[in-house]
Amino acid sequence: MKNFCVIIIAALVSMAIPAKAGQNYAVKLIDTALLRNANAVVREHTEKIEINSVDEIVYTTRCAITILNEKGKSYADLRVYYSSISHVQSIDGWQYDAEGDEIASLKKKNVHDVGIVDNNFFDDNRVKFFRFDNVAYPYTVVFETEEKLDCTFRVPSWYPQPGFDVAVESADLEVTSVAGINIRWKALYIPDDKNGPVTQTRPGYLKADVHHLPAQRQPDRLTPENPSPLPELVLAVDNCAISDFKGKMTTWAEFGKLIYDVNANRDQLPVEMRQKVHALTDTCATSAGKIAVLYEYLKRNTRYVSIQLGIGGWQTFEASFVAEKGFGDCKALSNYMKAMLKEAGVSAYAVLVLAGEGHENYFIRDFPATRFNHMILCVPSPNDTTWLECTAKELPAGYLSSSTMNRDVLMLTPAGGVVVHTPHFDNDRNVLVRSAVVTFDKNNDLTATINCKYRGYWWDHESPRVVNEPKTKQELYFNHKYAIPTYTVSDFNVNNRLSVEPERNEQIKLIGSGNISIGGSHLFLSLAVFRNPVDEPFTTEKRTGDFRLSPGCRVIDTVVFHLPATCSIESNIKDIDMDFPFGSFHSKATLENNRTIRLVTRYDQKEGVYGADLYADFVKFCKAINALYTFDKIVLTNN
Repeated sequence: MKNFCVIIIAALVSMAIPAKAGQNYAVKLIDTALLRNANAVVREHTEKIEINSVDEIVYTTRCAITILNEKGKSYADLRVYYSSISHVQSIDGWQYDAEGDEIASLKKKNVHDVGIVDNNFFDDNRVKFFRFDNVAYPYTVVFETEEKLDCTFRVPSWYPQPGFDVAVESADLEVTSVAGINIRWKALYIPDDKNGPVTQTRPGYLKADVHHLPAQRQPDRLTPENPSPLPELVLAVDNCAISDFKGKMTTWAEFGKLIYDVNANRDQLPVEMRQKVHALTDTCATSAGKIAVLYEYLKRNTRYVSIQLGIGGWQTFEASFVAEKGFGDCKALSNYMKAMLKEAGVSAYAVLVLAGEGHENYFIRDFPATRFNHMILCVPSPNDTTWLECTAKELPAGYLSSSTMNRDVLMLTPAGGVVVHTPHFDNDRNVLVRSAVVTFDKNNDLTATINCKYRGYWWDHESPRVVNEPKTKQELYFNHKYAIPTYTVSDFNVNNRLSVEPERNEQIKLIGSGNISIGGSHLFLSLAVFRNPVDEPFTTEKRTGDFRLSPGCRVIDTVVFHLPATCSIESNIKDIDMDFPFGSFHSKATLENNRTIRLVTRYDQKEGVYGADLYADFVKFCKAINALYTFDKIVLTNN
């Protein structure tokens, strides 16, 4: 999904800015403690935000950053994004060698100025880009920029540490505002007073600074704030403007009212489209029926194109535009669907969301600020609220993907914004059930019949790889999906049932070999048919912080092996029963006759945040499951 609010985001993290007169950037002056785990070091990073009125911000930055090695070279790039409401006033830059001697300066003619466009993206945002010629590492670049922003709806946030592999010698921020515009701020992961506080000594003035920040280790996927945020100071003002629209944003209600007003009266349908809506829905007895019919019409007759024109991508194109052109971005498609529902007598509301896995906890309930990148639609009901993702053709009415599930969002109503929470599936609804019957011939080659049922999370993650794809791509997918050493799919069928809780069923037939191997006088049967549903942790080191598992989900596998008549079973697999606060795993292998083995496993993952004291058990848990799915073998006797 495309971000529909790229007003100045990239500029906030760009390394833009100049050297102070007389500053020595010799690498030898860097404290050796800051070199540990670092690919780059910020020598100085000064930002100043001057809020001169509700519709003007002057934003200047200066940054000097030393690039230590090849892995850090991306931090030497200058990228300044701009649009019709943000303007680049000036850019300067210099490059220094390891001794701190200037070796190059930025030439205006060498700054690239390009539009941001691809097949599904159309906007008036552009980027100024510059990169110094690469020289021997280490080296230092210094950039200076000045920008003018024609709105206060989004005040640049402060990111003093641009990456986990970057150390910081010094970074500071100064924010000033004219009378009548109150500055609000929220510190996220800013170091304590020992390293640098945030201070607001008087109205209209805020200062923040940090010093001597070491590079951080990249957090693993289990970190509760996945990805773990770097220091950030979120900024906002009480009275704000976006183009000709002015409003307040001290509460989420006020924030929502402003965005609602920006998009008001843009849901008028052409006469012929109104007639089409009635032709489709007048025979529907319920609101749910109308929603389903119109949502299917939307998916069949429109396509997603990100349109970032006008006031920073926050105002939708009119419903008549989508009706005529057949395309739109998340705002336009949601607004179009809302307009069709309105004509059918069903009330719906646009909803702002920060989409993306790992963003479930990024909404700040006590600090209204512009931190959204997507829009969906909500049809409220006392008993059965319906959520609609209007940009994804593969999703059924009422189902949201993991990109927008289980998070606080802002619903836009005529009375203002309302904070609500999107649906959440648990273990009983995120279920994968797999079964296989594997038969070996006298040459130890195999045929297998496999059935798989995907629901919830598993449907969400697997379906895009196979549903609506050409048969050749589906066949390629199935021929790489299973853990059997060598195999070819001979036949397959996919049945995708779309509903509020979608489900996909697969039936596969294949031929293969490699599960029975010879070792001396014995044969060994590998249990590898399905892939392991559990990823082992990136590190088994002792953990000091909590870890998080998400989502709650379940996998139930049943595999029946029919051995060749020439083989008998000499050993068996021990049953496994593991129960922990974070999940459980149970495995049982039974011998049904001397040549048939049935292996049944069940894995349950319980969503939640768990203490570091449980991490060793979690590692043990994952290793045991991985061993069963990957390494464990049954000894056979060749008769």
